[in-house]
Amino acid sequence: MEEQAAKYACGLQLVSSGMSVRKAAKKIGVLTKNLRVRVKGEVHVACRRGPMLTYLSPGADQGLLEVIEHRAARGFCVGISELRFLIRHAAIVSAKRPVTPTFPDRSFVQRWSKRHSENISLRKARILDGCRTEASSSEAVHYYYENLVAALDELKLHDRPSQIWNCDETGVCAQGRCQQRVFAPKGMAANVQRSSDRENVTIMGCINAAGGHIPPMYIFAGHRRKVEWMEVAPDGAVCAMTETSNINGSLFMDWLKWFVRKLPAAQPNF
Repeated sequence: MEEQAAKYACGLQLVSSGMSVRKAAKKIGVLTKNLRVRVKGEVHVACRRGPMLTYLSPGADQGLLEVIEHRAARGFCVGISELRFLIRHAAIVSAKRPVTPTFPDRSFVQRWSKRHSENISLRKARILDGCRTEASSSEAVHYYYENLVAALDELKLHDRPSQIWNCDETGVCAQGRCQQRVFAPKGMAANVQRSSDRENVTIMGCINAAGGHIPPMYIFAGHRRKVEWMEVAPDGAVCAMTETSNINGSLFMDWLKWFVRKLPAAQPNF
């Protein structure tokens, strides 16, 4: 082991003095690729052959998972660059071997995340408002579900999921978001034609606990409605207009009356 490390150390000196990696590897009697990875700093000079040595102890491994869970619970998920930073510092503290300057590389991070695929996954991040983060504490969640159970008991809705409705509004852009992967000839731009309208549109949707739903309401900004806006809308959908395309108190009351008219024979318990 020490003899092999001495060979590579000699090879590094030859390369630093101006000799090519190929000639230096031939002179010391090692493979060119093995010397090249040591010259680049990807592998330590004294790295042995055989199974890869462990950089992270079991405790450091578990600690990384706990950090990821702790950050995710508070709306600050760990990105790839942050994970590499955490892995490197955990290895410096816990590893029994020198940590190379390039550790951890992309392949190590991929192997590490794959090894813990039962606990973590790499997904596209979603924006979370600060107020929602503050409202996601364990106390707030327990308080909500305790009130929910009390309301279900009072209204006798435990076995009536079709009478439990939830409505919410969300803002969208007529252009949409171009996130899909598409095929295009090489040398040509992979464009997807979209509407030139960038005005915000609010959609008021409503579903019940049994999976049923009522048609949505689209809220546009302005005073004059265009017929083409609802040409491909779902059957039964309605259109409304406000100055900002956001729902207001009077419009919500109109929607609520329309919602009651759309309900089946069994009316909800208000």
